[in-house]
Amino acid sequence: GVMGSDRSDRSDRHVQVFLQITNLLIGTLKYLEKIISISFSHLLNTNTSPASNSSSIASFRLSRDSSSSFLLPRV
Repeated sequence: GVMGSDRSDRSDRHVQVFLQITNLLIGTLKYLEKIISISFSHLLNTNTSPASNSSSIASFRLSRDSSSSFLLPRV
């Protein structure tokens, strides 16, 4: 009846809003990741110690992988 169709319309609207928010979050994360990677590589270039470089890259890769899987930035 009317109630059922109304309910489905409302859920569709919720899904659309959810998708918009998700796209916004993903876009923001990608933008942040770009800024972080640029500043991070600049930081590595100014740092002359190779030992700290490799460990920093490893920890950065780890944190970035976990953040992308949960869609939340790891602090």
